Amino acid sequence: MAVSSDLTVLESFDGSPTFLNYSGGAGAGQNDDIVIEPTSSGGRRVDNATGKGFGAQLVSTNLSATGIHVKIWLYVTQWSTVTKVQLRISSGADDDHDLPASQFPGLFGWVPVWIDISRTPEVNGNANLSAINEIGALIDIGNVGGNASNLILDQIGYSTEGLTWSGSGGSFSEFTDYEDTNNEGNIVLNNGIFFAYSRLNLSDSVATTFTDSGFTVTFPDQTLVASDFMGVNCDLSNASTSITLSDGTIQSSSPTSATKRPDFIVTGTSGDLTLNSASLVGMRTISLTSACTINSGILDALDLTQGAAEIDGTNIRTRSASNVAFCNDPTFSASGIHDTTFVQSDSGHALEITSTGTYTLSNIFFNGYGGTAGSNLVSSSGDTGAAILNSSGGLVTINISGGDSPSIRNTAGSTTQVNNTVSLTISGMTIGDELTIVRNSDDTELFHVESTLTGSEIYSFDGGDAGTEVRVLVFNISTSEPFALDPFSLPASDATLPITTNDERNYRNP
Repeated sequence: MAVSSDLTVLESFDGSPTFLNYSGGAGAGQNDDIVIEPTSSGGRRVDNATGKGFGAQLVSTNLSATGIHVKIWLYVTQWSTVTKVQLRISSGADDDHDLPASQFPGLFGWVPVWIDISRTPEVNGNANLSAINEIGALIDIGNVGGNASNLILDQIGYSTEGLTWSGSGGSFSEFTDYEDTNNEGNIVLNNGIFFAYSRLNLSDSVATTFTDSGFTVTFPDQTLVASDFMGVNCDLSNASTSITLSDGTIQSSSPTSATKRPDFIVTGTSGDLTLNSASLVGMRTISLTSACTINSGILDALDLTQGAAEIDGTNIRTRSASNVAFCNDPTFSASGIHDTTFVQSDSGHALEITSTGTYTLSNIFFNGYGGTAGSNLVSSSGDTGAAILNSSGGLVTINISGGDSPSIRNTAGSTTQVNNTVSLTISGMTIGDELTIVRNSDDTELFHVESTLTGSEIYSFDGGDAGTEVRVLVFNISTSEPFALDPFSLPASDATLPITTNDERNYRNP
């Protein structure tokens, strides 16, 4: 029942570090006034300078393994006057990585800077990752005056996995409790919001419980990290593992425009994961398994692997690019995707069907997608924003049981038949009544029964006609007064229209 970390500390600045100064002037030294972990930091005065700073000499370390990220705690007492920050990773040959100004912390404060060791640096690019022996920082800063150290570095280390919760009773506060003691720069709690800079693993292969509600976990847009560095992982390989997240949000700091987004990845099918009215917003990828149940909430990502998970009553915002499907393994049933709305938030398809066969969509709605509902565009270019892409190479039959008739794009050799029949039951009539339904726009008679035998009739129509305004007319010369309902909008799903007619008084009293 504890949080674990794989961070390896390269320099804590608490012993007797060897400082390496970048540019002239007074050199760097230990600082005991501004410290984050644990008792001392390194500091240097930088004033009205360009490309000035310092680093720490390290024991030569092999950092060439896949996924390694270096972390540096960085502090400047006058952030508002800083115009450029570079992080140096060196083996004698320097790689300098530019920290975007958008990641400066504002007026003051510490920022944990994570860097993908394998990314292409903005300057040079010749460091030998197998023999890193120096890490530091350089800044451009205006005239700030004074003599005290204002560029501060603390705890330099490297990690691949982030933080992991293992055991019973887990929640997101367990991670910040760990950080309060260790200050590794993985997650920070600020004004009730968790800001996570690395990956959070909610479970591992041992029996684990993790339950939280009302949370907000935000992943900043860190341009220096790898695309798969941030996010939440859930390992369900143990049958006794149970994860429940309710009424909370895991999100990118910039859902519409982030360059680096978090993932939500589930592996294993023995345990269980439930999201109850929880939202995953601005994610890179969401990957689920059959051990997952999603009830309500929001799924918002560039890509979804359903993995046979049940997705019920959910609002799904698809951010896939043009010509790309958001989800290419959809399953539809009471245990698949149902009672759910897909909303176009970029320009691609919502779903891709890759195998021929018959599929029933139950109360699934599509908003904002291109093409015409129920259309079949046979082309490899076609409508790249149609709701459904059929790439099966053959016949796909889609039966609509409530919900919308989706627009379709077919690849070469693929055809799609959309069957969306909605039934409107007109009840409450008298045996022998004459029933007529007429489309208002052009007075076309859509349905007619000369003499009902039961007092109830069913008008079946294509779901694509939902919303069409009609008039419903009931007439019986012998027993009741004429009845007219005008206008009436055809429903999008099966419905009953009860009517009430009055006795024909002239017929009853000649």
